[in-house]
Amino acid sequence: MKSDFGFVIHPVDVNLVAPAFNDAKVFSKRKDLLEKIFEWLPSFKCSHITGVESKTGKTIEGDLVYVPYLPHQIMSLPSDVVFRRVVQAGQVAKDLGCKILGLGAYAAFVGHRGVLIEKELGMPVTTGSAYTVGSAIRAASWVAREVFGDRDMNIAVIGATGALGSAFARILAGKTKKNIILVARNLSRLKSLQEELSATHPLAQVRISDSIEQGIKDANLIFISTNTPDSIIDVNALLPGTVVCDLSQPHNIDETAASMRKDILVVDGGLIKPPGKEVKFNFYFGLPESLAFACMAETMILALEEHFESYSLGGKITAEKVDQILKWGDKHGFTLSDPLSFGKTITQEQIAQVQELVT
Repeated sequence: MKSDFGFVIHPVDVNLVAPAFNDAKVFSKRKDLLEKIFEWLPSFKCSHITGVESKTGKTIEGDLVYVPYLPHQIMSLPSDVVFRRVVQAGQVAKDLGCKILGLGAYAAFVGHRGVLIEKELGMPVTTGSAYTVGSAIRAASWVAREVFGDRDMNIAVIGATGALGSAFARILAGKTKKNIILVARNLSRLKSLQEELSATHPLAQVRISDSIEQGIKDANLIFISTNTPDSIIDVNALLPGTVVCDLSQPHNIDETAASMRKDILVVDGGLIKPPGKEVKFNFYFGLPESLAFACMAETMILALEEHFESYSLGGKITAEKVDQILKWGDKHGFTLSDPLSFGKTITQEQIAQVQELVT
């Protein structure tokens, strides 16, 4: 059994974990008990991925390695404890013969966004951020064109000073002359990013805000990428006709609240269909069997390219890396999934309904 790549996952929601136990109701109600069990469990291989076949005819296989921590635990437990657990997962992948390691969801924030993981393991590591950014912009742009046509848009980036958010800001500033609103908590870092973008893309109109409410009040297209597992968007503050691309796992916008607004669209960012007639992950992590998160897909693309070098690491993702990974993905046949919202297909009727309400 060959293992071209390994990918580290962890549960982003207790509801994805409880069904694996005989008495799911106990664990869905007793999150504290489940977290304590997770603290005792080591990282382990949870499945083998098969069926990925490039348009070039090349095939690869890989392994999913499970870090049994919920997002809250990764953010609240001592950083050295979390670091050792992710390194342990990487060592499992390395021992299986994997040639490159991908870090998914909150594992991507560990060890200075993978830099220390790479150093500790002595193997190539990627967080998948470059392909996540590129594919999310493609997906959201398609939906936005359907909704807005050629209308002017105000674009907001929530979490703009993070690795993903700043990459969104740099790329979007190069693509538009329209208003871009950058939102984050650290005003000093926001000002630095604004100055950088004003220098490199003088035609872009860049504003900043440390208030989410103020940042989204006149936005039509919103990208969200944060390292908080909580809902941070008040849907009542969104304009009619707003398109929201939420890349955070779990989502930063509440599904129940969003469902009450029939005049907005929430797009699940970074969902990819890998090439191959029977791609099987053999493990349920919240997506249909044939789909992958873009961070997973980046790891696969690098394996197909035999580019066994660290790719998306650290806090700055360049536009050049985003462009390159998109080209490689296209070459091998990776495609965007049909647009989804909280895992459900966005219909043309939904798009038309929102389109009518654009202000």
